[in-house]
Amino acid sequence: MTSIDQSNGHPSFAIVAAVNDEIVLKRNLAHSPMVVSGTAPLLTYRNQPSAAIAYNQGLSDTQSDYVIFAHQDVYLPKTWTQKLTKTINHLNKHDPDWAVLGAFGLNQSGRPVGRLWSSGSGREMGEPLSEPVPVVTMDELVIVLRRASTISFDKNLPNFHLYGTDIVLSAQANGRTSYAADLPVVHNSTPVLSLWGGYEKSYRYMQKKWGDKLPLETLIVPVEQNISRLRIAQFKLFLSRKKRLDRRVPNSTDPVSLARKLGYEV
Repeated sequence: MTSIDQSNGHPSFAIVAAVNDEIVLKRNLAHSPMVVSGTAPLLTYRNQPSAAIAYNQGLSDTQSDYVIFAHQDVYLPKTWTQKLTKTINHLNKHDPDWAVLGAFGLNQSGRPVGRLWSSGSGREMGEPLSEPVPVVTMDELVIVLRRASTISFDKNLPNFHLYGTDIVLSAQANGRTSYAADLPVVHNSTPVLSLWGGYEKSYRYMQKKWGDKLPLETLIVPVEQNISRLRIAQFKLFLSRKKRLDRRVPNSTDPVSLARKLGYEV
């Protein structure tokens, strides 16, 4: 199963994003030093039916050693490239079968690991990690895929939800491992206010696909055989709508200032 990268400590990167808001993209992801400096080309895909389809196209359109799939409203701080390279070199040395890397997820005990700033939640989430931690699911805001792992996204997974859980499970099914590491980012997001529509469709697809592995941990609500937990979560979101809107930080906030204030840029 083990495969070897040819990067010799100097990995090549590409960044892929599904885009529906040019202003948000320009203010955040496209403003990241990794993009501005030309360290990693930014490939953007518009009018795509799902994240998986957009991301697989991005995976086909680049030959970089590592492909970073990021939300358009994510800012990658100035030191992020160095942190990412250090983490990759560590994993290649200690676990050559790894496939997926993220900034935030749940460990094997179901506990959150990693850190990020979320404007939608109005706070920093998580805490620094001294080394990468294996995860069973990860936040979709930024996912790094190791090309040598030969893992890709499920083109049949609908919409733009739960592909973080799905890619980790797909890696596991192929004997590959997934990690969260200390790769803090600024997520200039909006609050999650509903789990109806697209989220529920993704949830039901995951129920069928991974039926023999249920329940599945996710960062919002576990995927279970019975839909009741999702219904309860949907109702709680409805009740807490005003509170969630009140505590958000405007997603137009300058991500560079936020990164510096949080110590993500030094």
